Formats: sequence, structure tokens, C-alpha cells
Amino acid sequence: MFSGLIEHLGRVEAAGGNRLTVSVALKKAALGDSIAINGVCLTVMKRVSKSKKMFLTFDVSSETLDNTTLSLFKAGDVVNVESAVTLDKALGGHLVQGHVDGVGRLEQIEQNKVQRLMVFSAQRSFIAFCVSKGSVAIDGVSLTLVNVGEDGFSIAMIPYTWEHTAFKNIKAGQFVNLEADVIGKYVARFLKKT
Repeated sequence: MFSGLIEHLGRVEAAGGNRLTVSVALKKAALGDSIAINGVCLTVMKRVSKSKKMFLTFDVSSETLDNTTLSLFKAGDVVNVESAVTLDKALGGHLVQGHVDGVGRLEQIEQNKVQRLMVFSAQRSFIAFCVSKGSVAIDGVSLTLVNVGEDGFSIAMIPYTWEHTAFKNIKAGQFVNLEADVIGKYVARFLKKT
């Protein structure tokens, strides 16, 4: 479980096939730890400490490659990194599982002095779990939905989030990992059964 509050920016060192290596300035990471990379929960299968950085290697299943943006990663890409939440860690974002529900696309960014309004397109099956002023995780970042339409939604990103996440490198047309609020998914499932 994660909070959607990005702790570090990492760098993709190697990607391809079913393996991903990311360098990041983590103080500790053990074999078997869950780490979210751009919102995808992965398990550390190898770690090497070098030059105040941790080089973490993950095995990536075909299911994950088929349903996330990880197959698009290339060496040099900057990624959002978050360690799993522990009981002594504040939950400042929202409950994020790291189980991606779909891939969306950034359609446009409008910037003013206070924020960036970002518009994303997404599959209708994902939009069904979205509500205005509700939570969404985009590339692992906990964000609040502003408007929700039939084929997409918007979020307002404050400067702090922009500067401290991989979003500062995003361009219109880029694909992102989307995770709907887990509580909303369970409520929808329960209502569907009744």
C-alpha cells in the first residue's frame, strides 16, 4: 500500500524484456520490498548501493507490461518512486495500491500563476470510478479530480507537486498510469452485486 506522495525521483538505468533497473537515492531497500515506480507496485529482486544511490532491479510480468506504461520506459527516463507505507508513516495522500487500472493520455496543459490544469483522456471503464473532487493516482501521484467527463478528466496541479515529481518532464500526448480510488472501486463492486 502506498500514499501517492512521491518520495524520490529515480532514473531508469535499463529497461527491456521483463526486467527494469532504476537508480534512486533511497537510504534503504531490501530484497522483497514493494516499491512503486510511476504508480506500479514492483518487488525488489536485486539491489546494489553505489555513489549514494541504490540501483534496484525488478522483474516485470507480461501482465504488467501489457497494462501499464512500463513497456514504454527507456534508459534515462525520470520516474516517480515511493516506498510502501508503514504504520509509522503519515498517510497524506490517499490509499494507493500500485495496481494500475488503466493507461490514460495527457491531452493538454494550461498554466497560470497558481497551477497547471491538466486534461487527461481515459477509457470509459476507468472514468466510471471517477468523481469530481475525488482521488486519482496518476503515475503514482495522489491527485484530486476537478472535472470528470465521459472520456476524460482534469486535475489542477500546484507548483510544489509539479517540481517534485516526474510531471515536470511530461508533454501532451504522453501516456500515464492510472489508478482509481480503491474505496470507490469496492463501493461500485458492492452496488453492482445488490
